[in-house]
Amino acid sequence: MKNSASKTCGRCRQTKSTLNFYPVGQDGEGHPFCTDCLSLIFLAKERERRKTSLVRLRTCAQCEQAFPLGHFHWIKASKAYHSYCRACHSAYMAIRYLRKKGGSRKVRSAGGWTGT
Repeated sequence: MKNSASKTCGRCRQTKSTLNFYPVGQDGEGHPFCTDCLSLIFLAKERERRKTSLVRLRTCAQCEQAFPLGHFHWIKASKAYHSYCRACHSAYMAIRYLRKKGGSRKVRSAGGWTGT
């Protein structure tokens, strides 16, 4: 940084110590904004990003209704959202469970155990 022990922030216009500025560039010149102002800027951008991501809609492949992304399961392996909404996916899995449970039952008959 420069030899001066203080610097004026370009955003809040307060004179602060050079330790309150991130070093930028090869010559060590500090960032024009202080660390406090940069934190506020990044927080505002993060809030805006979260707000816009919650508004995004996706259409369920089963019921064909549009829902926010929060209504869909996140699949880690494929890094994408499931095509069915949570309600349709839950109903599908319940039917699948009953079908598998009913299909793999073994019944005792006169000839021994048989699968049905």
